[in-house]
Amino acid sequence: MSNKNIQPWVKTALEMGPVILFFIFYSKLKNNEYVLLGETYEGFIVATALFIPVLLIALLFYIS
Repeated sequence: MSNKNIQPWVKTALEMGPVILFFIFYSKLKNNEYVLLGETYEGFIVATALFIPVLLIALLFYIS
């Protein structure tokens, strides 16, 4: 891992951004059901499926 300095606001955005986006997605999707590949999923599962790639992208930016 590199020892470069990250500005405090960037660090906060990378740490809190994915969590905030998850709650936004969840609040929009929570009362709905979605059909993907013949399976029915509730909004929580869909929000989680969207959260994981966002979290991974934030992690890649954080460690690079």
